[in-house]
Amino acid sequence: MQTNRPAGALWSRLVAGGLAVLALLCTSAQAAPPSIDDFFKAPTFAQAALSPSGRYLAVGVGLATGRVGLGVIDLEQRNAAPKLVANFSDADIGYFQWLNDRRLIYTAAENDKAAANLSGARGLWAIDRDGADGRKLIERRTYGVSDQSSHIVSKVLPSSYAIEAVPSDGSDDVIVAEARRDNVGDFVGSVPFRLDTRSGVKRILGPVPDTRITYWVFDSRGDARVAVAQSGGKARLYWRETGNDKWTLLDEYESRLSQKLTPLWVDGNELYVTAGAGAASTRSLFRYDVPTRKIVPGPVFTIAGFDYGRDYQVDHGSGRVIAIHYATDAAGTHWFDPQLKAAQQEVDKLLPTTVNRIICTRCTDAPRLLVRAHSDRQPALYLLFDTQTRKLEYVGGARPWIDAKQMATQDFVRIKARDGMSLPIYITKPAGKSTQPQPAVVLVHGGPHVRGNVWGWDADAQFLASRGYIVIEPEFRGGDGFGLRHLEAGFKQWGLAMQDDVTDATHWAIKEAGVDPKRICIAGASYGGYAALMGLVREPDLYRCGINWVGVTDPEFMFSLHWSDFSEEAKRYGLPVMLGDPKADAARFAATSPLKQADKINQPLLLAYGGVDRRVPIKHGTAFRDAVIRHNKDVEWVAYGDEGHGWGSMENKRDFWGRVEKFLARNIGEVAPAVASK
Repeated sequence: MQTNRPAGALWSRLVAGGLAVLALLCTSAQAAPPSIDDFFKAPTFAQAALSPSGRYLAVGVGLATGRVGLGVIDLEQRNAAPKLVANFSDADIGYFQWLNDRRLIYTAAENDKAAANLSGARGLWAIDRDGADGRKLIERRTYGVSDQSSHIVSKVLPSSYAIEAVPSDGSDDVIVAEARRDNVGDFVGSVPFRLDTRSGVKRILGPVPDTRITYWVFDSRGDARVAVAQSGGKARLYWRETGNDKWTLLDEYESRLSQKLTPLWVDGNELYVTAGAGAASTRSLFRYDVPTRKIVPGPVFTIAGFDYGRDYQVDHGSGRVIAIHYATDAAGTHWFDPQLKAAQQEVDKLLPTTVNRIICTRCTDAPRLLVRAHSDRQPALYLLFDTQTRKLEYVGGARPWIDAKQMATQDFVRIKARDGMSLPIYITKPAGKSTQPQPAVVLVHGGPHVRGNVWGWDADAQFLASRGYIVIEPEFRGGDGFGLRHLEAGFKQWGLAMQDDVTDATHWAIKEAGVDPKRICIAGASYGGYAALMGLVREPDLYRCGINWVGVTDPEFMFSLHWSDFSEEAKRYGLPVMLGDPKADAARFAATSPLKQADKINQPLLLAYGGVDRRVPIKHGTAFRDAVIRHNKDVEWVAYGDEGHGWGSMENKRDFWGRVEKFLARNIGEVAPAVASK
């Protein structure tokens, strides 16, 4: 099934206003595959955003230090290099956004630091496009030394605050929210404020309807209009009319991952929400009628077989929602604005071999639009579309060192699982053709209640494919993105029906995708690591080896390890619904625990954990390691002491993927020449 991907070979000729940009995508093939660094080092052009006028382009710039800084380009100055306006010595620039044509905000991304893994705080800064009037607004960390000698009251907010929204009124203000916690440190609710990014002065946004508000929706002016509270396993939906301080309780319903509805945005006094629709109960966009407190029948937007998420485009000038971004097998955009819809069609004709997302701040009547183009074989390229000349101009690429011709192709299929349920699968095949069965890696996504993939270039899958392995990525039941029926079918099915889906995907790949049944390894991180271990337990003759990084090894640990980041509310109301009750379901927990069945795993193993991981504490890894090595002598163990739930440091990425490369070559056959990392 292919619903949203461009057709044709990636290196087909791209014509932009009569100028061929073929050289961007077509370079001479190299004898050896790219190095580990080529897949996992920081991109040179991480992301980009146009200012409201369309004259200035903010970009995440790869620096010589390996970090990502924030640069600004004046597009009226032809071929001007980005002016670096902000960077960190110990972190990357993370999210950034224009407030108006002069001022930007940005956060830090410090995934390789223990402090970030423990606190999750990203901080917040503001700066002018020329680098002037920079101001720290929110601290990055939860700790620090207070200077008691100063009598100046700092307006820097503590790391309990975070960015919530940006008004589209052209001011220098942002909306932030303060997280409130209970006496054991669990998040219980938040309070929003309007913050002046020049003075650092904040003011509260009127009354708060409930002490347990966990989710806010703001209108284009920055006023809080919708609030969702959660406690005791229930969600309460509150509404406030424009210009009115009074909140009204609209509804109360069970709080769960597949909850009744999710509010998205307000347009005047109209509320738009997502809710289930159709036999598969895929999330669709609806209008919610506030006076009757009911969803208006008939979705505004729906996609057969796929959920619509929460991604939408607000026009900075009008404050109106003018588009929604969605994902079928690949990403797509539905424009409500006819001008932008026509521009999308023209861009797609100029770039027929890529998925093309138009990025804009003030979108209607803009002189130029930014285009992010990518495919399964091509990392992101950034181009400008001139709305007057209707021509494209290349700006930069995320990974210009990647040769698209060397990259693997990715496809999307749906098969029937053993019980008849539709099972989506992404499959990535190495470049070139082979008449012989090939070795494969079954790569199971984490979460597990998230969508694992969307068609496009992915570092993990492309690295494995570059070494000659077919990569099978099942979207097993319990994952998001394919309807609430698909999601809820995975509740309390860890190691059971969810695992059967992984097995069924593997057997399909053997029959239909040219996979060698004697050379398959199963791998994954987080829940994917758990599934890799359970695959070895349940299917000892199917998988030759397993790779588990930061994976759960005992479901009971999810409740009993008190230094994890799961709140007591989640342990009491959320996990029992999705995973089960550790007491009532004790027998099932034991039967689906890799730790308690470690003596059944005899295949070679690679285990890797982060020393300061709070999502899956290292106890999961050490306990399982100690149990399995009593009888399995082919176990490789590595712990990265300063890492959390994944690897941020390039040194650690290089070490881990180097281990993966050697481990796979040793156990299912070296199929590509080994390449030393840079």
